[in-house]
Amino acid sequence: MLRNNVWNYLKGYVNIRIDGLSIEKFINMAVTRKIWLKDVKRLSNTSMLATVSIRGFFALRPVARKLKLKISIVDKNGYPFLLSKIKRRKVFVFGIIFCFLFVMYISSFIWVIDIHGNEKVSTKTIEEVLARCGVKPGVFKYGIKPSEIERKLLIDIDDLAWAGVMIQGTRISVSVVEKKKPPKVKTDNAPSNIVASKDAIIDRIITFQGDPVVKDGDTVKAGQILVTGIIQREGVPTRFVHSSAIIDARTWYEEEAMIPIKDSKFVDTDKKMANLWLDVNEKVFPIYVREVPYKYYSKSISRTPILWYGDKKFPLWIVKETYKEKRLVEKSMPPEVARKKAEEMAYEKVYKKLPHNAIIISKKVIASSVYNGVARAKVLVEVKEDIARQEKIEVKEEYVERINDSNR
Repeated sequence: MLRNNVWNYLKGYVNIRIDGLSIEKFINMAVTRKIWLKDVKRLSNTSMLATVSIRGFFALRPVARKLKLKISIVDKNGYPFLLSKIKRRKVFVFGIIFCFLFVMYISSFIWVIDIHGNEKVSTKTIEEVLARCGVKPGVFKYGIKPSEIERKLLIDIDDLAWAGVMIQGTRISVSVVEKKKPPKVKTDNAPSNIVASKDAIIDRIITFQGDPVVKDGDTVKAGQILVTGIIQREGVPTRFVHSSAIIDARTWYEEEAMIPIKDSKFVDTDKKMANLWLDVNEKVFPIYVREVPYKYYSKSISRTPILWYGDKKFPLWIVKETYKEKRLVEKSMPPEVARKKAEEMAYEKVYKKLPHNAIIISKKVIASSVYNGVARAKVLVEVKEDIARQEKIEVKEEYVERINDSNR
């Protein structure tokens, strides 16, 4: 039965309606001519429905004319009729074939890269290594060798203990396991001196460990020892300690700034234009591009994805370049205003250099003038800050053992 149905579909068949007075004779003549009628259904004394092959239909037409019957097609079925429809709709069929081939084509590339398991190692670092291996959105997936990529990840990123790469359709999944580093042991008992980090005048020194070699009011140079970790007492063996102290000192910061009196700047006009490009996997094709007619302009670029899947975007973008016209405007600044502005800029330079714990004691303008269209200012700021800096003492091994024994 199934084989007959398939054969009938391939050969093609029609559902017909016969109207007239000699329907029984029509059936007898069809059987005599070995024309098989199927699914015969009588509608009335003068009409009936039946199913017949295409060849049988054309063989029945002379019979119907002889008996003065009207024969009409109700429905057409089978492969020959489907093929006829396809021939009449070539563009539609071509579109279906093109879409199928296009889907097959784009499924041969990697469009989405998923990275899992990284916490300390940034995703960007892993993506950079993958890019060096040729793995990025738009790459031909059959040229990717997961084992080589796994080995490259472990070689280039020291913090990874394991890496796994798996290709799933148009997606490549990268799973990593990071190394667990042992906690660093903090050694605060290493023998050290405290030296000055910069030139200064000592304002206050409080020593917790070590011997101070300067006092309040002393002027010191950068690198000079302030507290020594070498403890020497008469009749007692020399000891080496880790110096600890609070050392507040007065320091000075000097900066200079210049600003022209005549200031030029660009202002926006109401004119703007845009160019459109198609970006396909970092290859750009023009869509609507014109030459920029403005002498001065600002340029901004926006990228709009055309296709995306979840939070992953395919490398297919519409790139819009927007150009806004600008006009050059010149204006002059009063000399006094320019001079004050130069002073403020000089102070700002100083403030950027100050450590977070510095306390400003005083500040003053050393020089401020306007000459040849330029305002100049030089300022001096006095601050109080901690200038202590640790400097390790190199001692022999037996002295280190002695230090450790004394600390116990």
